[in-house]
Amino acid sequence: MATYYVRTDGNDGNTGLGATTGTAWKTIQKALGATGIASGDTVYIAPGVYTEAVTIGGTYSAPTYVIGNPT
Repeated sequence: MATYYVRTDGNDGNTGLGATTGTAWKTIQKALGATGIASGDTVYIAPGVYTEAVTIGGTYSAPTYVIGNPT
């Protein structure tokens, strides 16, 4: 189980494993797409405006959490 982060000033080329600009992902699609989080993981989405269509690309067999505005 891992914890990932998304923020508007992140980058989808990052690992997603930290809450800083240099480590967080930029898009919710990256987090929930086929190459994002896995079963049992948690993703925190920082406050901001995300204008994107999101298609969930995973199969989850354990509790998996998406939490907005972690502050």
